[in-house]
Amino acid sequence: AGGGGGGGFGGGHAGGGGGGGHQQFFQQGFGSGGGGHFQQGFGGGGGRQQQRRPQGADGPQLFPLSGKVARLGSPKFPGQTSKHMWLVMFYDNDRGYQEAAQVKPQLELLVDKIKGNFKVGAMDCGKNKKEEQFCRQEFDLDVPHELPQLGFVVHGHLEWYDDEDELPSARNLYEFALQHMPKDLITNVNQPQQLHSKVLQPLTTSSTTKPEGAILLLTDKYETSTLYYSLAYKYRTNYRFAESKAKSINLGRELGVKKYPSLVALFSKADFNRLPQEAVPYQEDYFMIWYATSQPLNQESLSKWVDKLPSPTTKTSSSGRQQRSSSSSSSSHRREF
Repeated sequence: AGGGGGGGFGGGHAGGGGGGGHQQFFQQGFGSGGGGHFQQGFGGGGGRQQQRRPQGADGPQLFPLSGKVARLGSPKFPGQTSKHMWLVMFYDNDRGYQEAAQVKPQLELLVDKIKGNFKVGAMDCGKNKKEEQFCRQEFDLDVPHELPQLGFVVHGHLEWYDDEDELPSARNLYEFALQHMPKDLITNVNQPQQLHSKVLQPLTTSSTTKPEGAILLLTDKYETSTLYYSLAYKYRTNYRFAESKAKSINLGRELGVKKYPSLVALFSKADFNRLPQEAVPYQEDYFMIWYATSQPLNQESLSKWVDKLPSPTTKTSSSGRQQRSSSSSSSSHRREF
């Protein structure tokens, strides 16, 4: 199974500078943790008896605001413009409390394992009438009888975790999330011809919705990591993402890659009045900017690199284009989170 990859990034390159020698950065692997399965029913149908919190336990919330698991509500529930993917548990803080409490340690363990590659949240459908109505209308949940339930939110669409026999372990939930990663956002390229037709040519179109550039990961792995999925999802409105797996010899030789993994951003020269200082020319019409750092790498480090990439400067390239972080831009729409 894939993993939320901590560690570093070994992106050495003949023209763009070497990486920090951290070869395991994009390596998938969840580790040996994850916890055992619970032996109680989970997510069953209506009519299941709901367990209330113990007497005198009506003050503290199961998921405090300062906890590892984010508390979600209807005003900011993740939707189509969200910059993160979300695993969400729907629960009732007063009814079905004990089952939800048993899942909590597994959610917190999951948070520790995934290192921010997707978010983990909890939605209290029994908090008040507004939240109960939201859960009923948006997700067709029979509150409280069908709680707790778990789902994964990508592109504003929720996929339900459908194992009703056992309360899930952190590993169960991680593998469930892997099944619903946004595979449509990352193009697989292994040959120079594919790089040109699938990644570079779209950068030269005259469309006002064309991407600012492309980001390519060259790796010796065979599966896409949750870290790269997360990066592609966060910047999906600004960049075209691609990946070359299994240490493709032809594409690696074409780009001068010496070590794997390596990460590079590619741009059309026509979109810039002047090339950035760190630009490495690529053929006649494009230039590259390589990711190279000796610092530990993670989602935060990669996001900072992407945020600092140059924006197109010509009028034709920037007219009608969205702002750099449009996936997280403010709006009156309630589903941006």
